[in-house]
Amino acid sequence: MGDSLILQKDYQKEYTIYKGCNFYYVVRHECEMSQLSLAQSFELGGTYVFGKFDDITVSDFYARLLGFLHNKNNQLAFIWIENPSVVASRWKYHSIYCLTKNANTWQLGNYAEFKFGAYHLALNGAMSISCQEGNMVFSTTETNDKSYRFRLSQINGMPTTDNFSLDFTEGRAGIFSFSVLLKGDGQSDVFDRMDACLKYAAPLGADVENSWKQGHVGIISSPVLHSTKDLKLLVQMNPASIYDQASTFMVLYNSTADNMFDSAFINVYGHFQRVQASANARLVFEKIPRYLYFDTKKEIYCGDQTYYLGFSGSFYLENAEKHILCGLSGTEFMDLSNVDLREIKFVPKQNSFFGEQKQQNLSTAAWISFPKNTKYFSQPEVAPMYSVNNQKMLRFLEIPTIQLDESAVAVPMAFYKESDVSFLESHSVEAIEWRIYGERYQLITGRVVEKEEETKFLRDSVCKKTVTPQGLMAGVVPNTGSYDWFGIAQTDETAQLPNIRFCNVSESLRMELQNSQLCLYKDDRDAFLCEAQPSGDFKVWVDDWCFLLSPEDWKINAKEKNTAFIVKYVKGKSLKELLQNSPIFQASLRATYDQQNIVFPEYKNFVNRVEDPDFQGIVFLNAMVSVSQIPKEVAFLLKGVKQEDFYAHHVILEGNKVVQGADGDLQMKQSSVEALIDYKKDNQIVYDENLPDYAFTTVEMTLSIENSVITHFSSVSEIFLNKLYGAVCTKTNTTSGNCMILDGISQKKQDEVEYVFSLREPGVYSLKSSAMEVVNLQSVQLAVDDGTGRNGRLTLSGQIQFSEIKECDLLSYQTLIFSNLQLIVPDTGTLHMEYDKLIVNYSASELRAQSFGKRFACDLDRIVYSEKQMPQDMNYQTITSPVKQSKLKMPWAGQIWNLSLGSLGNLSNSGEANIKLLIAWSMGESAPEYYVGVTLPSIMNGFDIQGIIRMGFQSVELMASKQGDIQNFTLRLHNYTLSLLWFAIPPGSNDLFIFSDGKKLSWYAAYVGEES
Repeated sequence: MGDSLILQKDYQKEYTIYKGCNFYYVVRHECEMSQLSLAQSFELGGTYVFGKFDDITVSDFYARLLGFLHNKNNQLAFIWIENPSVVASRWKYHSIYCLTKNANTWQLGNYAEFKFGAYHLALNGAMSISCQEGNMVFSTTETNDKSYRFRLSQINGMPTTDNFSLDFTEGRAGIFSFSVLLKGDGQSDVFDRMDACLKYAAPLGADVENSWKQGHVGIISSPVLHSTKDLKLLVQMNPASIYDQASTFMVLYNSTADNMFDSAFINVYGHFQRVQASANARLVFEKIPRYLYFDTKKEIYCGDQTYYLGFSGSFYLENAEKHILCGLSGTEFMDLSNVDLREIKFVPKQNSFFGEQKQQNLSTAAWISFPKNTKYFSQPEVAPMYSVNNQKMLRFLEIPTIQLDESAVAVPMAFYKESDVSFLESHSVEAIEWRIYGERYQLITGRVVEKEEETKFLRDSVCKKTVTPQGLMAGVVPNTGSYDWFGIAQTDETAQLPNIRFCNVSESLRMELQNSQLCLYKDDRDAFLCEAQPSGDFKVWVDDWCFLLSPEDWKINAKEKNTAFIVKYVKGKSLKELLQNSPIFQASLRATYDQQNIVFPEYKNFVNRVEDPDFQGIVFLNAMVSVSQIPKEVAFLLKGVKQEDFYAHHVILEGNKVVQGADGDLQMKQSSVEALIDYKKDNQIVYDENLPDYAFTTVEMTLSIENSVITHFSSVSEIFLNKLYGAVCTKTNTTSGNCMILDGISQKKQDEVEYVFSLREPGVYSLKSSAMEVVNLQSVQLAVDDGTGRNGRLTLSGQIQFSEIKECDLLSYQTLIFSNLQLIVPDTGTLHMEYDKLIVNYSASELRAQSFGKRFACDLDRIVYSEKQMPQDMNYQTITSPVKQSKLKMPWAGQIWNLSLGSLGNLSNSGEANIKLLIAWSMGESAPEYYVGVTLPSIMNGFDIQGIIRMGFQSVELMASKQGDIQNFTLRLHNYTLSLLWFAIPPGSNDLFIFSDGKKLSWYAAYVGEES
């Protein structure tokens, strides 16, 4: 039993402790020798203690160890302690009891078994032990060689002729070394029966996302290697460190055996790949979490661990095909074409729990790394991109993400084609796989090669049109996978590319957009502009209405009315369910219901869309609408409306279908548009004394679009009149103050949209201190003056009722029918009324029976209104009349009547003798103040008869008299003179009287001679 291994004495009292290479040796009595060889210690019959002693306090450990051995009555020959740093009562350990001496060898006195979950190592009592060069060799003389058994899960290992030994050398103390032959039955898989695979943990429970908090963990098994033949394993096991791959493992490589295995790796054509194990290819123990729980400090702990076998080390691909799939979709793979040695390497002890918790102590799995120069092609596992190949057929678009360098990290690789189908059917495998994909992608892309010379293959700038499963289009740079553009809609059927598209798409946004279960939500304009840039024509047009969808035009600083952008391609869940935490969406949804929680009719389509779990499309909430690029009739209505206040409640783009054109190129069909503008002015006109004379504003506007066609338009505008003909006016037949309500609607006319406007009700205005008692505005016409539609006029028609002056009814009209009263609404500046274009409908107007206009043969020439000239400035002279007159003030209004006296024919060179009679008024404090004047252009200056006789007048008087119920009017021209050459004849009182029967004028001259 010679041996060179030396043990040094370290402690001596009632026990003696020797320290070896990472182990301790303890004897019960005092020992005189300061050093012992392994063989000498073996002869003394003490206890060998193995474990990890790096973090212990030696004196404390000695005290715990000696107390522990004392309670065991020194019956242990070997003890492996997994956790020597804790108190002895909590030690996890494995042991072999005392040996018996038999001739020159020692022998196990009892059956010994080491248990690690489903894996057992059993040693029978017939084994003899001897020391050989730093090891203890366990052997048996029995011919059937049943000295030990190693059961691997469902397989009982068959012992071999190789020695079973226990190592005592430095760094390997406590390690068993042996070999085991696993018999394949030619049908069932050896690896599967010993539970050698990758395992991934998944949360269970109704609420999958939060079930980890409840302590429920499920396991998804992912087989990797397959073998139905016998398998010889070289085993190295340290019972104190079963989880340490450096001291516990099973070697798969055998220089004389067949190292080729079938694998679950598949290439892009779906063919399985055979692999060859390298010299470092091993099986190692991995932990399976049984359950989770919280302690009093709210910290997560695992329950008792059990084990499965995972993989470690390198394997080499046998087949020529070098494209290895990473996941289930077939669109994410590793290309080893540029790799000399097609090696895949398993890296154990990695996190396999994907969800809220990622602590490695919850579960472990072997991840896989690939050699330098491997190209990683990546599309989302559940959302592949397609492109047209040379045969003009759609196929997967291969998109290399990066090329791996020396710093490439291990990544999770699951699930494989042979995964646990029963589990996959009952759990959300898609969600777990998506998380694994996300972890893999981040790990790989986090090591992107930045050096130009190492990324030349990424620089191909040729853009290729592709289509996603959602029906969206993208311009992809084939050798990088980056997006040159991403199209979401096509509203211009003549455009070669989708006109609603994003350019310079960031990698994070690309990842979001490629998810087939896509619900992209963006409402932060500045953040979104950092992720993508809109195309130049990021607008939607429908019958001259322009919706501004570019992020640059989004509403901001309006809180719940900010613009939001949604792309939904999720089935099974509605937007109402998906966006419960979006204040903007919830505010938009609330706006669709009235106080009785009934949906407004114009919002029914929108509510149907957001409550439909199968709806798919693009939604813009609170999208801006151009106030300068809309029909001119409508643009006129929006005078004073700020751009930020005019927006669509929603714009929905759907019907995105990608087709192949005649040339085989991909094209997006024109997208249908659904939209609703529901404009309501928050601050309407306040009717107070500070308002201008006239105002115009639109308080409501609704536009509904379905299938890119206007299905409804309505508007409500207010025309505010505070004055008419200079007088303060008050509307008497409404509750809307001094406003008239102008309603607008649209109607189809020869396949074109026409906008029609009408007054909701006549505007009956009472004028204060004016001879116009009532102005009844019955209709309005809208006219636009220029191409922009920003300057316009409202042409009013209606009736005027004039006062009946008690002295005599000079104003005459009970009802004056008029049109073409124009309210000018300029783009800038104040509104004003144009009175001089007023047109009177005489035949339809009504004169009072005993009025001047009825009883005197004359015509109403026009209604006059002046803010700048007085009557005398217009050649009018005050005359005497029955009406009490006052001095006019600015502004003033009046009636001008035309009295035609006919012509003197060839006797006169002055033409017809026409008298203009002005009945004017200005506003007094409580009643109008009147003025009556005439202008006699020829008479007052004198008119000539054949240039010899000249006639003139000194004054004019309007007289009124009654004969019974009949009112008569006479116009008296006083003190006429008749001149012959330079003589005036006759001298005395001379008057000219003009009278009428209401149908024609008559006149006569009277002369009163001097009394003589």
